[in-house]
Amino acid sequence: MKWINRIFVTTLAASVLFSFAVCVKAVSDVQTSQERLNETLELIDNAMEDAYDEAIRTALVYAPDGLSIYQLRGSAQKEAQRLLDKITDKRGLPRYELNAIRFAGVLRDGAAGTATNCKDPEGLRWSFTISLNEILFFRNYEDFIYIVIPHEVAHIVSCLSGGFDKKDDETPSQAAHGEEWVQIMKELGFVNPEKYIEHDLDMVPIEMYKRNLANKVSEALYRDEDDKE
Repeated sequence: MKWINRIFVTTLAASVLFSFAVCVKAVSDVQTSQERLNETLELIDNAMEDAYDEAIRTALVYAPDGLSIYQLRGSAQKEAQRLLDKITDKRGLPRYELNAIRFAGVLRDGAAGTATNCKDPEGLRWSFTISLNEILFFRNYEDFIYIVIPHEVAHIVSCLSGGFDKKDDETPSQAAHGEEWVQIMKELGFVNPEKYIEHDLDMVPIEMYKRNLANKVSEALYRDEDDKE
């Protein structure tokens, strides 16, 4: 009977050890896979950063002389807040302090600028942010200061004033640039606001940036695969 028990215990121990070894290998494989994934993601991040830095360096050539990136960004923030204070004071609305402007290389639908959307007048999200395409901003500084930023501020004032009503036959863009937005733009000094619904800017630099970004990411991934072989 003892030898049967010994065989059983020995078999059980061997089974446990084997299972443990399999688990250790599986964990090791997972860790290795995770490490490779992290390395690949880091390569992609670096490639994206390189492409963006190149686009910004090129764009800064067109920006006003003597101002740093931070000063240029700060001037956009100050102008947006100044315009918002001007209109909210005129309309008797409480002062609203804008969130920091978000700068990016690509915005939705290839836009030069966007503002937090207030779709429902009854469900306003009281946290409004302006986003600007930084590449276009540096290349077209005055257009952004005098046209794009007022355009986006007008959207935020519309939200603060109660939002806008969307008609059934209107697209979201048409509704957002409706009578309320037009009136606010007029209060900001624009005689013909409809002219500025679409920003007439050269978008070629953005297409070049996206192409360069795709190339750099592809090159980084190909090099990564070669290194693993």
